[in-house]
Amino acid sequence: MVSDDVRRILFVCAGNYCRSPMAHGLFETRLTRAGIAGGFEVDSAGTHAWLAGQAPDPLARAAVRRLGARIDHLRARRITVADCEWADAILVMDRDNREWMSSAMTVAGDRLRLLGEFDPDGVTADIADPYGGGPDEFTATARVIDRCCSGLLAYLGEGSGDRGGSGHYLAR
Repeated sequence: MVSDDVRRILFVCAGNYCRSPMAHGLFETRLTRAGIAGGFEVDSAGTHAWLAGQAPDPLARAAVRRLGARIDHLRARRITVADCEWADAILVMDRDNREWMSSAMTVAGDRLRLLGEFDPDGVTADIADPYGGGPDEFTATARVIDRCCSGLLAYLGEGSGDRGGSGHYLAR
């Protein structure tokens, strides 16, 4: 049983092979470093099942490892309606993911946001998909995701003592 004050965050990209597992691992690492991991449950999924069951892309694993996170234990999977019902917040990597989610997973409702909206530098809307690219593309994407995860954590009021309650705390 999950406590009412546990926040459930779900990261979503197309295949759950690069960006969403990177966000999953980097956000969990930030939570652990802040000493607040117990107040959150984090998961990730993809809008498609192309690579279901596979570990994240080796270049994604290497990129987040350089930032102090590990995602070796994660496996690609497709999002379900149950995931959307479970999550307090669903953070997608780009507008294509948001469009797919808005039409296929209408239950997501107002919990659906772009992770790039939380970029503290205000420069990211869509987080580029590094799939098929080289180490430099994966490193750049991991850095953007990490920066957005930092902004997300700040938005949630962590560190200020303001828990903001549970439920749809990311709703506009």
